Amino acid sequence: HQRLEPVSLSGIVAFILSLLCGALNLIRGFHAVESLLQSDGEDFNYIIAFFLGTAACLYQCYLLVYYTGWRNVKSFLTFGLICLCNMYLYELRNLWQLFFHVTVGAFVTLQIWLRQAQGKAPDYDV
Repeated sequence: HQRLEPVSLSGIVAFILSLLCGALNLIRGFHAVESLLQSDGEDFNYIIAFFLGTAACLYQCYLLVYYTGWRNVKSFLTFGLICLCNMYLYELRNLWQLFFHVTVGAFVTLQIWLRQAQGKAPDYDV
């Protein structure tokens, strides 16, 4: 098990903002489910996009906290998924909401990339 460097203040802010984006997506997803159950006007694909956005935000939080193999690649793919979900939800959000979600995703991706694994201590084998 490799350990990561300690989380910086900007990493904590990124974690909290990503949780916020995930919570907003989750709330909007449940609202879309409720609208779908009440009337058939809502598209089911929007519900999937909201829940995929939630999963991507939470997975970015996981990548920020825990070390996994291919962390940087996974974070860039997750950021791509966030961008795709927001592109699909373009009709349901204004530009400020889209900008916020994509910017937070980019910020968390940068924090994942900046938080590297700790090197071994010189007396590790002793």
